[in-house]
Amino acid sequence: MRSYRLRAYPNGAQVRMLNQWFGAARWLWNYSLASRTKAYQRRKESLTSIDISRRLTKLKTLPKYAWLSAPPATCLTQTLRDQDATFRHFFRRVKAGENPAGYPRFRPRHEHTTSLRFQGVSLPKWVKGTVSLHKLGAVKLAEPLPNVQRPDTVTLKRESDGRYYITFSAKVEVALLPVTNRVIGVDLGLTHLATLSDGTKIENPRHYRARLRYLRQQQRCLSRRQKGSKRRERQRLKVARIHAKIRARSQYTAHQFTTRLVRNFDVIAVEDLAVKNMIRHPRLARSIADAGWGEITRQLEYKCAWYGRTLVKVDRWFPSSKTCSACGHKLERLALSVRGWTCPDCGAIHDRDINAGQNILLAGMSQIGGREDRDLRREGGALAGDGETAPDELRTGQIASELFSNGFNQINL
Repeated sequence: MRSYRLRAYPNGAQVRMLNQWFGAARWLWNYSLASRTKAYQRRKESLTSIDISRRLTKLKTLPKYAWLSAPPATCLTQTLRDQDATFRHFFRRVKAGENPAGYPRFRPRHEHTTSLRFQGVSLPKWVKGTVSLHKLGAVKLAEPLPNVQRPDTVTLKRESDGRYYITFSAKVEVALLPVTNRVIGVDLGLTHLATLSDGTKIENPRHYRARLRYLRQQQRCLSRRQKGSKRRERQRLKVARIHAKIRARSQYTAHQFTTRLVRNFDVIAVEDLAVKNMIRHPRLARSIADAGWGEITRQLEYKCAWYGRTLVKVDRWFPSSKTCSACGHKLERLALSVRGWTCPDCGAIHDRDINAGQNILLAGMSQIGGREDRDLRREGGALAGDGETAPDELRTGQIASELFSNGFNQINL
């Protein structure tokens, strides 16, 4: 399943209709959430989307709620189904003991990001390359439709910057990439976005930090605007578009980097970083969020699955930076400010990031070969224990050559 996101340009009449429909979907969400909450608090009764849908049918017959008949009925039904899914996730988190579990929230009246899901997209117009939605008509798109089968559901979304997008998912055939017989280790960082085990360093563009000064100025200007005024709304859109540009550039950088890795290497080894925990750092949180480590790992996961590559996640407790990739000696301490060091055993001179990338590759290949089964957190994450050295076949690449000579990539596919 591949997802597509296309920029849409609804005309003035369609925008006015969508504003009404967005409001109707928001009202139904809040009405359903209030009904469910009261039913459980008063009678310990659990209502479902089917129960609320029956009430909705009766409400449409009342003159007071005649406006509920304006949007397509399937859009309102999908809103109730979405709330069902929200409650399922809430109960799952409660059962797992997560705190806070995140009870579903009411939607504000002036929400800037909202969406509607449409069913029954016109098939004849889809074949001709046009998206025609029920009661809305054909919607102009910024680019031609992909050559895929018509989806069952299409989502029309309005972002906070006022732009509209059509999103949908379709099942497509993906051709596997040719075998390259090459492996790589990736060390994600802040000074450089990534350092590869072959010595290549990818510069960190720092998109957010580059626009931070201008963004602060515009946000201060927004805070001075009177709430509810047209000037405040124009300024809010300006700030939202700055964030949208930063997000788009970060996404482009991540896609460019991950696609390059997937095309050129059969096995990619990365660290299994706990980004959600690391982002709580009082001084490095902004830089870590700007680097987008989690997004890079997410893209590598699905792209490797699509194109027949192997992604290996090395334990986060593995001391890749302070372990010598030449002899396996592990330092007791290595400050973050030290960017290069010399091994006291073999005398090898290491660049901190390149050495980390090489060790990540060695650890990843050992996992594939089934030769690393120790608890890295308990043993300090050393590739070799006290008094041992890293196996020669790891350093020389013997395991990699054995795997590929035995048809590892074909078996994995």
